[in-house]
Amino acid sequence: MKFPTVLIDTDLIEIVKSHGAEKRKAIASRPSISPDVSGALIDIRNEAVVGTLVTNDGAEISTGSMQRVLDGFADSDHVKSSMVGRSALRMEVSERLVNMVSDKHQQELIARHPLPSDGVRALILQSR
Repeated sequence: MKFPTVLIDTDLIEIVKSHGAEKRKAIASRPSISPDVSGALIDIRNEAVVGTLVTNDGAEISTGSMQRVLDGFADSDHVKSSMVGRSALRMEVSERLVNMVSDKHQQELIARHPLPSDGVRALILQSR
């Protein structure tokens, strides 16, 4: 389930909708995941699956889907720390995430992802 390339997005989305967490996590771990499949995985709202997905740099996740992750998993340190660890985050997601994570993760987020320096200071001060 994890590596076959013969499955197309519609197949994967159907598996996401009709199977359990283990198959969903396998899909979330695939080396390449389209925005549509990522959105379907996020829509399931399973913390372990979404944590796996946002950790996967091969997953293309739209800004809207990332915002849904932040909305749906605002209380999940696992998901938020997984997002901080991504190799790339869009600025609007980083700006929002910086207010939601611990001091340690704020520093990592600032180091890993582009944020306007004046804006970062203001956001951090605002979050305290």
